[in-house]
Amino acid sequence: MGALKSFPFYTLFCMRILNYWIFILFFLTGCSSSTQQMQHLVGLLHEGDLAFRRGNSFDSFAVVMADKQGAFSHVGIVVRAIDDSLYIVHAVPDESVDGIDRLKCDLPSVFFAADKSSAGTILRLKKEAHIAHQAAKHALALYSRGVLFDHAYNYQDTTAFYCTELIDYVYSCAGVHLTNAPLQKLSLPFHTGYYRFPSDLINSGLLYTVFSFQ
Repeated sequence: MGALKSFPFYTLFCMRILNYWIFILFFLTGCSSSTQQMQHLVGLLHEGDLAFRRGNSFDSFAVVMADKQGAFSHVGIVVRAIDDSLYIVHAVPDESVDGIDRLKCDLPSVFFAADKSSAGTILRLKKEAHIAHQAAKHALALYSRGVLFDHAYNYQDTTAFYCTELIDYVYSCAGVHLTNAPLQKLSLPFHTGYYRFPSDLINSGLLYTVFSFQ
């Protein structure tokens, strides 16, 4: 009887051990795959490439839902820093350490981290590479100046930027207008405004896809 009484506990114990090792195996396999994918992505990046991601937050979900052709909620531009490493400069709220939202400059592995991104794509300018290089230099200069995030989402104000506004601006400074699409109207219960959405850039005929992942 003693052996029978201990059987449920023993079975439960074995199941927990088995589940633990399954989790470890899954975790290690997932990490390895993700790391390999990120290494492959970084190897493909050029200055001036546009990095789009679909975020996991409620705000990201709201952007995708509001964007009529939305697949991605955020975008940044690839830059080359003084240490010759590639980073992504982007305008994003609520990720600052000091509570003041400024342009950020993150490694691709941080920009596309699993807690921030469920999918991504890289787009590249079809025109001469020096144009993309100039756009990237403008973005890096703005980041170095500590330019603020545009909480007013005022597309006409170039003293602060939201993500797509930043991309439009730095490429226009390099002499290229990525899209002629009109700003999209977004009507909310207490506010109506006009915004540049990620799909406006993705649908530009001046860009092509280099790499995508989910």
